[in-house]
Amino acid sequence: MISGKMKSENDEAHSGASLSGRPEKPGFEAAEQLRIVLVGHEGRMGRMLRQRLEAAGHEVRGVDRSSCDGEMKLNLDALAMAVQGTDIVLISVPVSAMEHLVGQLASLLQQDQLLMDITSVKTLPMRWMDDTIKGPVLGTHHLVDPCSHPAHHVGSP
Repeated sequence: MISGKMKSENDEAHSGASLSGRPEKPGFEAAEQLRIVLVGHEGRMGRMLRQRLEAAGHEVRGVDRSSCDGEMKLNLDALAMAVQGTDIVLISVPVSAMEHLVGQLASLLQQDQLLMDITSVKTLPMRWMDDTIKGPVLGTHHLVDPCSHPAHHVGSP
């Protein structure tokens, strides 16, 4: 499903943006393009993540409760369509919406699809994912405020 390799300083075959938006450094690079569903792609964090993931060469599908730009609105049918054939489902929603969302995803995810969240609270979201999802889960914490991202500032390129 997901694999990677270490790259060296002399690896000329790889070029492009890093997820951090900083110049590339030796380290981990994805060995393949990942197919990612970003639930909550219209929020500040979701917009930043989508931009960075796409810049890194990954396919990103957006799902949100208030989509108005041609993306899928957040309902069970849209979720089912969005997660089909993807590697990762990344949740970027308020923790208050997460338990219901995880419940909806439980019947939609395949055993090999990774469910990730980026909520700042970990105990309850991890319990909900561990108790509900049969496949792999990963709870993470964002280390950047999307407002500090250069694209958020007026007049930035």
